[in-house]
Amino acid sequence: MAAKVSNCKLIDVYYDTLETKILRFAPLQDSLPNFKPGQFLMLYLLREDGSPGESKPYSLSSSPFQRDYVEFTVKVKGFFTQKLDKLTVGSIIGIAGPYGVFCIDESKPSDVVLVAGGVGIAPFMSMIRYAVEKNLDKRITLLYSNKELKDIIFFKELKQLSSMSDRFKTIFTLTRENSVDGWEGELGRVDEDLIRKHVEKPEEKMFFICGTVEMAKDLRATLNKMGVDNKSIK
Repeated sequence: MAAKVSNCKLIDVYYDTLETKILRFAPLQDSLPNFKPGQFLMLYLLREDGSPGESKPYSLSSSPFQRDYVEFTVKVKGFFTQKLDKLTVGSIIGIAGPYGVFCIDESKPSDVVLVAGGVGIAPFMSMIRYAVEKNLDKRITLLYSNKELKDIIFFKELKQLSSMSDRFKTIFTLTRENSVDGWEGELGRVDEDLIRKHVEKPEEKMFFICGTVEMAKDLRATLNKMGVDNKSIK
């Protein structure tokens, strides 16, 4: 059975970094879909007759508690995102979903470590916003890697959320900055040393990784070496 596509209107759009855009869409007729933090929707560009055309999956970065709009965080790079980049406030797109199982299991007692690279922060923003607002009974640590300071998406909000909750903390690390005046974060890639420095008893945590394929592969091998079971890595 074909997925049900609902139309939404672009109500807000802005650049958070030089290459990353935040897009917020409000429903036209149907209510927003109920989703879990970490899930994604299919976005459809509409043809001239209003029917769904090209599509691509995008993780939601808004919290499920936000019912006025859905938010997406996109890096303006590929063929599809270049078309999204041309949308203006008032533009109509189609959405379908939600889909995906990249979600925190709230019934399990284990604390959570989120490891993001660049725009891989998108699904984690949904998780973090939700967890802080709900005061979720889990400790969540975000290890967020970017090339340079200017590349960090949601920099101010992540610092604010970390200050709002004693159960959530963000560790920023930069891979292309040898020295940054006033920089209080880490330098270098997310590796075993950085994980052990900021994560107590990693073998008891649930790890989520979102970044490049190479990053995910390397981190899985590192975590396995540290005693983290594959079942505890998403």
